[in-house]
Amino acid sequence: MGRRGLLGILIVSCLCLMGPSPGVEEAEQKPRVYADPEGRYSFPLWGDWIAVREDGQEGVIGSFFFTRKVGESRKVFAEMLISMTECGSGVRLDDYVKAEDRRLTNSPGFAAVGQQEEATLGGERALKSRYHFSPPGEAPEGERKKIVHQYYALHGRVVWGITLSARSADEPLFGDIQRNVLSGFQFSVPEGASSEPRLEVFKKVSVTGAAGGFSLNVPEKWEVSQSAEEGATFRGPGIVVYGFSVSPEQKTRSAQDEAGAFLKERENLKELRVLSQGERDIAGSKGYAVEHLGAAEGRKWRARLTVLVDGSRVFYVHCVVPEELWQKNQEIVERVSDSFSPASLAEEEGKK
Repeated sequence: MGRRGLLGILIVSCLCLMGPSPGVEEAEQKPRVYADPEGRYSFPLWGDWIAVREDGQEGVIGSFFFTRKVGESRKVFAEMLISMTECGSGVRLDDYVKAEDRRLTNSPGFAAVGQQEEATLGGERALKSRYHFSPPGEAPEGERKKIVHQYYALHGRVVWGITLSARSADEPLFGDIQRNVLSGFQFSVPEGASSEPRLEVFKKVSVTGAAGGFSLNVPEKWEVSQSAEEGATFRGPGIVVYGFSVSPEQKTRSAQDEAGAFLKERENLKELRVLSQGERDIAGSKGYAVEHLGAAEGRKWRARLTVLVDGSRVFYVHCVVPEELWQKNQEIVERVSDSFSPASLAEEEGKK
C-alpha cells in the first residue's frame, strides 16, 4: 500500500481565480457597509467578500477576497489589501509613491503598465499605479500573469494604501470595484454604524509539505495541525481537510492521472463512486478536481479531491464531509480548496 493509500485510511479514521466579471444582479444589490471592527475604515460591501487574517505583513490592516458563484463553484476574482503607514509631518504623497514604484519595479516579476493616474480615495487626493506581475520561472509567460492596481492617499500623517490584484484577464472587474467599493471608501466608520454585516474571517495557513510548501485559506476558528511528513489537517464543524505534497512516482503523469491513482488507493472505502471530475484552474495552472462518494465505518462520506502537478511536486487537497452534511458545507469546501497556492520553486530552494 502506497503512502497516499495510508493517508486515505487516516483521512476516514480521523475524520483557495477566476471567471467573468460580476453581472448586473450583483451591481444592483442594495449597498451594505463593512465597518472595520477597530473603527479605522469602512467601505460599501458590493458583491460577495470574505476577510482573510494576514499575519506577518507589516502595515496591512485588512485583507479581503472578492468571490462569486460560477456554476457549481465559488471563485475568487480579486484580492484587496488595505495598509497604513505612519509618516513624518513633511512627507509628500508623490515622493512616497515614487519610492514605492521604484521598489516594485525592481522586484522580480513586476513591470509598470502605463502612466501614474490621479484618483480620489476617502475624499483625499490619491495616486494610482498599475503593474503586471508574473512569477519568474514558474510557468510560461502569461499563464499566471496578474494585474495589480495600487492606490495611495495621504490622510493626516498616514499614507493609506489599497492594492487590488487579479489575473490580467479579469482586469475589467477593477473598474467595477473602483465604482462600487473604492468610491465609497472612508478613513473612519460612519457614526452609528455597527460592524455588521460581519464578513466571514479566514486565515492563511502556510504548510511545509514533504515535497513542497503551499498555503490554504481556512475559517479562522478551525483547528490546524501539521507535520513535515504528513502535511496538514484542518478541522471545522462537520468537515476535515487534508493537504499534503509528494514526489510523483512517474514524472510524466498528469494531474488527472495522479487523481485517478489516489482514488485507486482508497482501499478502505466501499461503494466508491465518482460524482464529477474535470480540469480546474489552481493558482493560475491546470489542476484536476474530483468529487466522490464512498462508505466507511458504517457511514457515507462525500469528498472533493484537488490535485496539482508542479514540476517535481504533486499537491493534494482532500476535503471530506459526511454525506448528510455536504450541502451545508459545500460552499466552504469550494472556498478552501480553491484557495490552494503552492510555494514557488524559488521559495523552496531558498529554504534549503
